Amino acid sequence: MTIRVHSLGGFGVTVDGEGEAHLALSGLSAALLVFLAVERTATRDQVIGLLWPERDGHRARHSLSQVLYELKGTLGEGWLERAGDRLEASDRIDADAMAFEEAAERGALDEAVRLYRGPFLAGTYLRDTVDFERWVDRWRDHLADLHRRACREVAERRLDRGDRAGAIAAIRRWAESEPFAAEAHRLLIELLLEGDDRQGALRQYERYERHLRSEGMTPTHEVAALIEGIELPRGPEAADDAGRESALPLPIRVDRSTPRLVVLPFEHLGDADTAHLTEGITEEITCRLARLSGLALIARTSANWYRGASSSVAQIRRELGVDYVLEGAVRLDDSADERRVRVSAQLIRATNATHLWADSYEATLGEIFRLQSRVAERVVEALDLRLRPSERQALERQETRDPDARELYVRGMRRWEDITPGALEEAVGLFQQAIELEPGYARAYAGLAATYALIPSFTASPAAAWLAKADAAARRAIAIDPACAEAHSAAGMIAFLFGWDMKGAEGHLRRALEIAASDVRAHVFLAYVQCATGRTAEAFETMRRAYALDPFSVSTNFHVGFQAWQGGDRDLAARQLRLVDQLAGEFDPASYVLGGTHYLEGDLTATRQEWAPIRMFGPPWKTLLDELEEPAAAAAVLNRIVKLAPGAVHWYGVGSLYALLGATERALVVLESHLRNLRGEGTEMATAGPSLAFLDTDPFFDSLRSEPRFKELLGRLGLADIRLTGVESRLTGRT
Repeated sequence: MTIRVHSLGGFGVTVDGEGEAHLALSGLSAALLVFLAVERTATRDQVIGLLWPERDGHRARHSLSQVLYELKGTLGEGWLERAGDRLEASDRIDADAMAFEEAAERGALDEAVRLYRGPFLAGTYLRDTVDFERWVDRWRDHLADLHRRACREVAERRLDRGDRAGAIAAIRRWAESEPFAAEAHRLLIELLLEGDDRQGALRQYERYERHLRSEGMTPTHEVAALIEGIELPRGPEAADDAGRESALPLPIRVDRSTPRLVVLPFEHLGDADTAHLTEGITEEITCRLARLSGLALIARTSANWYRGASSSVAQIRRELGVDYVLEGAVRLDDSADERRVRVSAQLIRATNATHLWADSYEATLGEIFRLQSRVAERVVEALDLRLRPSERQALERQETRDPDARELYVRGMRRWEDITPGALEEAVGLFQQAIELEPGYARAYAGLAATYALIPSFTASPAAAWLAKADAAARRAIAIDPACAEAHSAAGMIAFLFGWDMKGAEGHLRRALEIAASDVRAHVFLAYVQCATGRTAEAFETMRRAYALDPFSVSTNFHVGFQAWQGGDRDLAARQLRLVDQLAGEFDPASYVLGGTHYLEGDLTATRQEWAPIRMFGPPWKTLLDELEEPAAAAAVLNRIVKLAPGAVHWYGVGSLYALLGATERALVVLESHLRNLRGEGTEMATAGPSLAFLDTDPFFDSLRSEPRFKELLGRLGLADIRLTGVESRLTGRT
């Protein structure tokens, strides 16, 4: 069993036995372990002089004994060899720093560059250990110098082979590990310019400048001179392309009367343990700007598409149709008695990649919410937006004072947006943890309500069990904060999906959009309400607005495809749902709709290809696919699937499958049972699946529309009198 000490780019310990376990150590124990892993041996007096220089001999030796006891308890007996007064690391201990040094010194430079993950013990600090800090500095400088020389030589070798991209990658590794190294950035910018990547060179300079600004410095004249006079290419990517359509399946139609902005994920300039702070700051700035009616803000999901990417401003403009890009960086300073945060931000005009403003802000952790408000206010000032009083208040409102609660909320929303069974279950846990930390956190309750509302649609879980939970969470969110847009959009979802209350749903959704004009979820479900009430053209335009705000989201693309499919546009539906599969991997709901569409068209080969990856029906599913030529035989297999189901039967899959296979009686039984279940009237058949609100627009049920029991079912839902039936709309095109 090997104990690996990771010291490049931070500190960590892993034990490699049957698997890999990550160990936690206190600061002094970690310092002693790193010291011995690197130096291999030392006397007790040397260690005491490094770590306890201010203590008398007896107290210092007692402290050393305590640290050795902790390490023994964590690492076991065999990590240390004792020889009298000497301490020696055993052969079980190895260190990434030593592996890197050995590779660099024997000339294995590609391996060395790969092994170097960042400065030696980056972000670590022990108080009152001057000699230990000097030891760390010596090793940090030594290893950084080896890495610097390795990167330069690797770049030279690759250039000699004509591999400019490889050379750029090597120098970029150096620049990323030493963000303030002028020489690294100079070489990288020169290589980019020599390859005629002017946009990339400018972006690299901006990144370098942002790092410097976070520490109150400016670029050297030599580096700044490289980008003076750069002229960006003009043409389709730089011109005013208001009429241009995106290459995405559903073209993004941009309303130029409202400025469009994307807040890119802010860059984290620190160790991984504090990365959540940067994510939280990005989330809060995004949320505040989403409240403004005079601004179209790209959703966080699509903004995250560019996390860690080197996309140019021109490319982002082409793909998102934005007018402005807000980007920045966050650094946490632990050196002072009170932890401080430094945020640098810059607003860029996307048409020509020019800066409207760039500034740095600094605050203590307790003042971080004021700092976020200031960044948002600078955007408002730069774009000359006129705010209503409620919007001005929204910029300054602080919804939670607990950064950990905010982090849990952000992670929960990220899982909610994936809309897979496992992701939704994780989202519930994350929102609940956020509420435990901050019982008055309205957005966390709203996230919980929206998750409860979706779980029956994407898991084999009884729908009625989640309805009451969803409704209670939404009500609680609105009670805490009546101006919480997410709470109203969740309430609108629930009214539509489970209450079939189209008027109430539309009221909540429009209220959400009054509060936050860029709320994608509110746009999506308002489109569903409009479709269900016969306003199909209006619904499609509303869904387009949702898509224009969030074109790279799994959930938004699925909803666009699902509504296009309901409206009879099978080509658009197929393109959108295939994009969902590309974004999410295998995604059962998208595969099911695509396969069912092929079945209606009589293409059984394509049906099997789309349906083969589906797992929710269990092993008999393959047998059903083999029997598709004989609908009655396939329906018999489906009977067995229902009978063998260990839990709730998924209404959508089973009910619509029976309808597709011509098993009318069984389809009606499933639908009627599902309605009784949702209304709490009891049923012998525990049903899961999406709401019956889609019943009148679902093409898979077209074969049932002449059945009196189906018409009665629509009447019980209150759907029969509020719109033309779905099949009539598709045949006549009436709206």
